[in-house]
Amino acid sequence: MANQKKTVGKHSKDFDEEKIEDNRKNSKKKNKKKKKKSSKIVRIIKKILILFIIFIVIALGIIAGYAYNLWSQIDHDNDFDKNQIEINEGVSTKGYYNILLFGVDARNQENSYEGSLSDVIMVVSINQDTKKIKIASVYRDTYLQITGKSFDKVTHAFKSGGPALSMSTINTNLDLDITDYVAINFNVVVDVVDAVGGVTLDITRRRS
Repeated sequence: MANQKKTVGKHSKDFDEEKIEDNRKNSKKKNKKKKKKSSKIVRIIKKILILFIIFIVIALGIIAGYAYNLWSQIDHDNDFDKNQIEINEGVSTKGYYNILLFGVDARNQENSYEGSLSDVIMVVSINQDTKKIKIASVYRDTYLQITGKSFDKVTHAFKSGGPALSMSTINTNLDLDITDYVAINFNVVVDVVDAVGGVTLDITRRRS
């Protein structure tokens, strides 16, 4: 009986060891499966991140190319001398960046303002803190003291002395300190109209 008890105890011990070993193997298999799943998820995330970065790079390239294309189409007035512009003493618009926008009646694309009238005069004011933009128009027929000349329509200042004289006139009459400008002519308006799809007009000959 003693020998039988020992044998039973031994078998029980062997059974427990086999069970423990099986549990270890099962846990190893589970851990391997978890590792495979986690590594698969990591690979998917990496692929998504790479695709996202590629998308961002392509988008930035397109935007940069578009901006460069627009910038290259602008004619820069390299001969323009800001020292020619007159500003009243003590005038300062600190915190604001002001630009004069001229719409001139010239049709020659190569020279957009020489000898032409400024039919549109707008003061574009940018608040450098809030980044808000305000625009104010100066009517072309407003009588002002043309710098160095007599009172006249402000549109004639552009014809007589180009943007420098026109800015000087606006500055000295309205207490501004503008030294930058943008001028567009009729051809630019045509390009803008064409860019948005154009305008169709049905015109019939007038019968007398």
